[in-house]
Amino acid sequence: MEWSEELSTNIPSIDRQHRVILGYINDLHDGIERGEIKGILDGILDGLFNYTRVHFAYEEKLFKRCGYEHEADHLKVHERMLGKVRDFRDRYKHGEKEIGPELLEFLKDWLYHHILEDDMAYSEFMISKGIE
Repeated sequence: MEWSEELSTNIPSIDRQHRVILGYINDLHDGIERGEIKGILDGILDGLFNYTRVHFAYEEKLFKRCGYEHEADHLKVHERMLGKVRDFRDRYKHGEKEIGPELLEFLKDWLYHHILEDDMAYSEFMISKGIE
C-alpha cells in the first residue's frame, strides 16, 4: 500500500502516525511475499498493537482538548480496532501461525475505512481548532 493524498487528513501529526501504521502493513505484506512471515509476525503484531495504542491515545487527547462532539463514537471505533489486533496477536501467540494473510486484509481494509471515514469526519473540526 502506498500513501496518497486521498489518505491525508491535512493534519501533519496524524498523517505521520498513519504512515507508521502503513509501514507495519507494508512490512507484513513484504514478509508474506518473501515467505518470511513466521520470522516477523510476532514483532509486527506487538509493534502494531503498541503503536496503534499510542496513535489512538494521541487522537483522544486532541478530542478532549478541542471538545470534539463525536468523541464517544470515535472511542468505540478505537476500542474495536484494538480488540481485533489483540485478538490476532493472541491467536498467534496461542499457536495459530497462519494468520498473516487474514491480518493483512483486515489491516488494509481498516486503514482505508478508518482514515477515509472516521478520521476525515474530525479533520476539518480539528484544523479549525488549530491542530497540526
